[in-house]
Amino acid sequence: LRSGRVLILAGNDDTRVFGPAVPPGWSVSVGVGSVREVLRAGPGGTPLLAHEMSLALSYAASELAHTSALNLLGAIKARLEEPLSMLVS
Repeated sequence: LRSGRVLILAGNDDTRVFGPAVPPGWSVSVGVGSVREVLRAGPGGTPLLAHEMSLALSYAASELAHTSALNLLGAIKARLEEPLSMLVS
């Protein structure tokens, strides 16, 4: 995203998914849900306790193409999964 403004809004502790509207004058809104513990299948099918949170992206189609919005959401996800990568890149 080279131009425009990105609004990031966090829900409260009970918010699982939060999809905010894009206010006038903004290009993108990202809603951040709370972190929760979930059981997932680990190696060999053994239960694994994982921490997950949801991200919801809303965007002004006049400002951003669909594929660019998906790429932006993927980039945010990648940086959250590997925060040290922000120091290297």
